[in-house]
Amino acid sequence: MSERIYLIISGLVLLIFLYLDMDNLVFGYIALLIFEGITNLRVPIIISKLRYGKNHKAESYINEKYKINFEAERALRLVVAGILIITYAYMPNAAWFLPWFVGVMLTFAGFSKFCPMVMALRWIGLK
Repeated sequence: MSERIYLIISGLVLLIFLYLDMDNLVFGYIALLIFEGITNLRVPIIISKLRYGKNHKAESYINEKYKINFEAERALRLVVAGILIITYAYMPNAAWFLPWFVGVMLTFAGFSKFCPMVMALRWIGLK
């Protein structure tokens, strides 16, 4: 599974959870994002290792120099989880549109391979 397909699936799942008003599943989704961001045990990497075996290697960043030794995809998961926690848990009535915006943007990023948040995180210096 590629990161693009995972972004499409995760964006659509978030939109479905929001549409059906499944609060517990949204919080489970947030917990999954935090777990993936902290441990780097991302679903696409796990599926690729199960599919292709132990010898499968993720993208290599050896030749490139980065200011911060942290992947932008991991940081994206943590940023999305933070936005969802703040808007869905603490300000559900005031900022109800932000979780929907996050779901739409994740789906859009998967389809188009253009994610403004990942671009901003890479501009900051993440790999």
